[in-house]
Amino acid sequence: MKAVKIILLVLLSAWPAYSEVFSVRNTSDSGEHSFRWALEQTNIHAGPDTITFNLSTSSPGYDGAVWMIALQSALPALSDAATFINGASQRNTNPAGPQIFLDGRGVSGLANGLVISSGYNTIAGLGIIGFSDNGILITDAKARQNHIFGCTIGVAPDGATRQANAGHGVYLKNAGAGNILGGEGSEFRNVISGNGVNGIQIEKTDSTVVAGNYIGCDVTGSRKLGNQLHGIYLYTAAAHTRIGGDTAAEGNVVSGNLGHGVLFQGGLVKNCVLRNNIIGADAAGTLDLGNERYGLYIYGGSSDNTIGPFNHILFNKKYGIGIAGSYTLRNQILQNSISNNVQSAVQLSSGANAGVLPPANLKVSAQGVSGTAPGGSVVEIYSDPAEEGAWFEAAVTSDRAGHFFWAGVPKGPSITATVTDGDGNTSEFCPPLRILPFVVTTTLDSVEGSLRWAINGSNITPDGDRILFDISQTDPGYQAAEGIWVIKPTKPLPILTGGRVEIDGRSQTASHGDSNPFGPEIFIDGSLAGDRAKGLEIRSAQNWLHDIGIGGFSQNAIVLYGDACRHNRVTGCFVGLKADGKSALPNNGWSGIVIASADSNTIGGAGEGLRNVIGGMGLHGILLSGVTCTGNRVQNNYVGLDASGSKALPNLKDGIRLEKGPTNNLIGGSGAEYRNICSGNSRTGIRLEGAGVDSNVVAGNWIGVNAAGSDSLANGESGLVLADHAMYNLIGGADQASGNVISGNRFSGLQVRGNSDLNTIANNTIGLSPDRKQALPNAQHGVFIYNAAAGNNIGPANVIAANGGSGFAGSGLVLDGTATKDNQVMKNFIGAAGDKPFGNTGHGVYLANGSMQNKIGPENVIAHNAGDGVRMTGDRTVFNSVTRNSIHSNGGAGIELLLGANLELLPPIFAPRADGTVYGKTHPYAVVEIFGASDGEGARYLGSATADVNGDFSVILPVIEPSLTATTMDVLGNTSEFVLNNPTAVSDEAHPALPQTFALEQNHPNPFNDATLFSFSLPAAERVTLSLYNLAGQKVSRILDRTMPAGTHQLSWEARDDNGLPLTSGVYYYVLAAGSKVSWKKMILLR
Repeated sequence: MKAVKIILLVLLSAWPAYSEVFSVRNTSDSGEHSFRWALEQTNIHAGPDTITFNLSTSSPGYDGAVWMIALQSALPALSDAATFINGASQRNTNPAGPQIFLDGRGVSGLANGLVISSGYNTIAGLGIIGFSDNGILITDAKARQNHIFGCTIGVAPDGATRQANAGHGVYLKNAGAGNILGGEGSEFRNVISGNGVNGIQIEKTDSTVVAGNYIGCDVTGSRKLGNQLHGIYLYTAAAHTRIGGDTAAEGNVVSGNLGHGVLFQGGLVKNCVLRNNIIGADAAGTLDLGNERYGLYIYGGSSDNTIGPFNHILFNKKYGIGIAGSYTLRNQILQNSISNNVQSAVQLSSGANAGVLPPANLKVSAQGVSGTAPGGSVVEIYSDPAEEGAWFEAAVTSDRAGHFFWAGVPKGPSITATVTDGDGNTSEFCPPLRILPFVVTTTLDSVEGSLRWAINGSNITPDGDRILFDISQTDPGYQAAEGIWVIKPTKPLPILTGGRVEIDGRSQTASHGDSNPFGPEIFIDGSLAGDRAKGLEIRSAQNWLHDIGIGGFSQNAIVLYGDACRHNRVTGCFVGLKADGKSALPNNGWSGIVIASADSNTIGGAGEGLRNVIGGMGLHGILLSGVTCTGNRVQNNYVGLDASGSKALPNLKDGIRLEKGPTNNLIGGSGAEYRNICSGNSRTGIRLEGAGVDSNVVAGNWIGVNAAGSDSLANGESGLVLADHAMYNLIGGADQASGNVISGNRFSGLQVRGNSDLNTIANNTIGLSPDRKQALPNAQHGVFIYNAAAGNNIGPANVIAANGGSGFAGSGLVLDGTATKDNQVMKNFIGAAGDKPFGNTGHGVYLANGSMQNKIGPENVIAHNAGDGVRMTGDRTVFNSVTRNSIHSNGGAGIELLLGANLELLPPIFAPRADGTVYGKTHPYAVVEIFGASDGEGARYLGSATADVNGDFSVILPVIEPSLTATTMDVLGNTSEFVLNNPTAVSDEAHPALPQTFALEQNHPNPFNDATLFSFSLPAAERVTLSLYNLAGQKVSRILDRTMPAGTHQLSWEARDDNGLPLTSGVYYYVLAAGSKVSWKKMILLR
């Protein structure tokens, strides 16, 4: 208090010489030379008086630093004018504040500290604490031109601890004009903090000056010690109040309060001036001591006030300045610094300041700053890091046409402006114009230079922005071993709402070199962001997020959401991966990248450096969702594997998933530059599921193999799934470059199920390496269509080969279940890749369990499969046609009908002539197809004929084959098995002669050592069995069991039992049964 003492000596030298001096010499509550006695004496003595203090250190109220005057009852009001209470007259023992403290904690009832009801008094150098009402009350019209300075009110002697007065710190009510609280310079400073209501309340009192005080902070001005409501409150009638002054030394620090910093309320709170104050920061203007509500709030008709110049209003938890109400008018806000407030700089609501609009069309050019505003208004131009007005640049006046121009160079990085119209109404700030990129310079979360700060800033600028990174290696988030900088948000990051923002992780590489050769240098780790935190969420258009790593959030890592979210790009990112690109981050949340109800966005893209690597997520790698999710492209990504493309980093559900109605999206494309690798995921590589998931294209992707295409990298279930009403989708495309490679998966390559109808599957490779030279089998079937999937086209040009794993007879294509119908399989290779055999371990095509009305053909090549070429089973599996295919070299029959499938339609009876004419008989109106035969199968389609009403048919073949076979397809679409091979005849007989009797011929050769030929004749079609018995009467092989047409038949047989094991040498009996007729013969096997 040394400075205050010097000032008081000056004042004393000017105080009237006839002033009476009353000395306080003890800390007693009453009695001669007590403070109460001194007050009473001044009130008795007319004229100027002085109260001084001369207390010894032996006084009972002395604690080694201050003298505490502990009062037991309220003090008398200071009713005689011109009294000087000089607390600084006591020897200086307290570096943190006054030496003399009035302590009201022992006073019973409602009591003020000092009550002043007269004028021209000076109160200096006192501490006033613990009173049940106000610290100082100035009241009465005669209480004018009082001066209070150098006091601490509500603050303990240490200057840092709250020791509140329960009411206001200083309360001026119905007082006279011209009272002064504080003054110019630290020697006049009051510290008015920690009180139970407001720091200062001025009510029905005019022309008060509040200058140079700390209100809401400690005596250092660096820490919060807030009053429980507002810092300064002007209420009802408080005209011509001046808060602050013309110099910085007259400015108040009004910070840390639990309500507003300054509040103006009432129609007679007018013509007040607020200038040179700091509101919301420490005394240096740098630390956040924000008031919990607005910095300044004006409402209730308070008008004609001037805010500025030179106030610094920052860090407040709502707006810097709020003005409300249609009768609250002509409040000017001029040449202040307003920045870093939580919501924004200025808010006008409910018609305040006549609803004046801010400037529009703000532009910056080489010549200066221009825009539009109401004609004749004053436009103030500011620079700011974001959307407020941190630095006043210039004031210009708009012309009559409403144009303004400033020929200057703004500081930036953002430019904002306000309008003050001719009546004195000031607007809010206009949306900022960003003229410099946002540069992230720290991994800390909520400071200027943080990623959060940059996103917030970009959200409020109307034009496009860039967010760059330039973080030093001294930053606490730098991890030298990995060469990366890790940003760990402590709460969810702001949503990108501004649009046209580039978040450029590659800029860190440009600034500090390629310190992480495996991937990005910037990583966003969500492990501290909370239980419901997403990573980066975009709800605006034309943003580009690239070259960052992100993961560890409890929900999705990157989200593109909503109708406004269009034409965004996400490229070059690691999602869910550690810096080395080889392992997953712990605690990844839901999905890696989500596009929800957003259109025309691109994830990845054709070109070097655009690939995203997405792995280790708790649900899906990439998710597209919603009926307005349309026109998006997902291209050139690794999903479910590491950055090298050789190791699985599973997403725990699907690699890429489409659900809840997305349409017309493109997954992949025609060419290697668009290829997604979707491998190593725990469930499916790519899944399209649910009603409305329609008209999407999945093309050119590799699913279940590594990036080199040299080996499998299995998805845990099927490679690609269409499920639950997914319709009209195209899997593959018009050429092999558009086809997907779906190989090496642990279930089937491709599943179509659950009313997923009218999809097209074309030009895919299923079960082989991408070059179709190596088997990479799916462990179950190649294509599995079941559970009421109908109307799908499988073909053209799929290669479905080598499927089926160890112990599982995997078919090339399965059509299974009731209502799995009307599917067409055409122009595919099933069991072969061109002329190269790659048989599936089961059947080529397998229809079962009520699958019906399907069409196998035309132009499939079904060959080299371990089972039948085409097998149908079950009496509900009907009306399926097999037409114009090449079926050969399969381990079983070419076409096998079992257990009533296709009504077990009988094949035709026919006889060929040497001239290529074939005559025969079959079902009326049936279509008979003739094939060049190979081991009982139809290897080469030669022609067809339709039978007449009697079942007769004839056809002239274009070529003559040495052996022929044929099928019948009835009018319901059922196709028969192939008829047994029929050699081309040399007779010109018009019709073939049918056998007249049942006969079994001797096998030939006999004896035999490996294979033999059986011949038999049937006068009519019958169910035929041919069985083999040993001499003990034990059946060792069922050679034949099927319905055969009338005619002469031959059958070649290798000497093996029903388990496929070779028979030993010996004598055997073979027995032919047809209906009620039985015949048997003996044969000898010699090994």
